[in-house]
Amino acid sequence: MMIKTTIKQLSMTVSLVAMMAAMSGCSNDPELKASAIQNAQGLSGETVIPLGSEDQSLWLVTSENKGLLLLNEDGKVLSQINGSNELLDIRQDVTIKGQSVLLAASVNKETNRPMLVAVNTEEGTLKPLASLPSPTFDIDGICLYRDTQQHVYLFMLNGRGAGQQWLVVDGEAQQPFAREVRDLNLPPLSSYCSVDDTTNALYVAEEGVGVWK
Repeated sequence: MMIKTTIKQLSMTVSLVAMMAAMSGCSNDPELKASAIQNAQGLSGETVIPLGSEDQSLWLVTSENKGLLLLNEDGKVLSQINGSNELLDIRQDVTIKGQSVLLAASVNKETNRPMLVAVNTEEGTLKPLASLPSPTFDIDGICLYRDTQQHVYLFMLNGRGAGQQWLVVDGEAQQPFAREVRDLNLPPLSSYCSVDDTTNALYVAEEGVGVWK
């Protein structure tokens, strides 16, 4: 179903930052963001999601040349997973082996493999949880979805209309899991997506056309 037809382009970086800030209740002060990114030298191709609380601003950042980084508001690198990363989405309060974690998903562009990471905002650490298999297409977009049974899924999109949905966290076993659920046939140039967990709705942006639900 087409829900908006006047969109000429969509910057998912901006959309994700705004959406995740609202979800996490954290500060999304553009001056803090600019300071953090400017002070973190040598970043390239970054996607940014704000984390933290009213007392502490943190930024989860992907970089084509430095991987996945957790920065404080001054741009200091608190934790880093080396690689060539693009794309980013998060879900809060995901239970892994009895512990509640902030789950992040990103993609290593060198291997075309999605990765799952536990983010500890109190300790300022990133912990790799799993590296998922590469799909049969280049990944141009990702988004996470959590259902009422606490299963977490990852949607992967390709700009030529291919897509897949994978189960990445088994809510009953409370551990990372990798199983393809289904293939998706999407409109061409569909590189951006987001899921509303409360309504179980997947939104896909088709460049130059609009947003599909």
